[in-house]
Amino acid sequence: MQSDTFFGALAAAQGEMTGATKDSKNPHFKSNYASLASVVDAVRAPLAKHGIAWTQRVSIDGTAVGVETVLMWRDKELSSGFIRATSKDTGPQSIGSVVTYLRRYSLMATLGIPAEDDDGESATRRDEPARADRPERKEQPAARQEPMTPHPLDSEPALVDAWLETIGKAPIAGRDAASLEALRRVLSPGAGGGYYADFQKWRNRTMGVATGA
Repeated sequence: MQSDTFFGALAAAQGEMTGATKDSKNPHFKSNYASLASVVDAVRAPLAKHGIAWTQRVSIDGTAVGVETVLMWRDKELSSGFIRATSKDTGPQSIGSVVTYLRRYSLMATLGIPAEDDDGESATRRDEPARADRPERKEQPAARQEPMTPHPLDSEPALVDAWLETIGKAPIAGRDAASLEALRRVLSPGAGGGYYADFQKWRNRTMGVATGA
């Protein structure tokens, strides 16, 4: 039975959504991420089941790229607002890469979709001995772990590229391994030099995020 309100239908659809599988690899940073196809696959059926259509509007002005996700139910619309980034040039490959990145980022943020590791293989524990064969271990108190902050190079490479352009630095694709490693160090949370803080301030301004300052 479908809800008779937009937000009721959206809540029901979100309750049936799973995380998007990290099905693609970033060759520069040797990390996995969920592709746009994986994100769409995670949301399409639940949205359709509850009568919600969606579209994404793209704005391109030179190297400035924006994407807006719009959810539609009956005669109502719900917009995510535009998120924006700057392409390193106006070539179709550069523009297309930023558009794809922003579409993925916007759709995941609008619907609250996390990216999940495809751990089906590891769940079989093929090389792990049977429980009866394992020595008993005393339970140790769990150490308190601080939440991990994702590195910008892994979570937001397009935004890092756009920021590098604004400060006159070489883009990610134009760097060798040593230069990439140096960039990773200076952009690590808590690193000295202020680059991480400067990037976060620029990102918040670009994405229109309130900082409370």
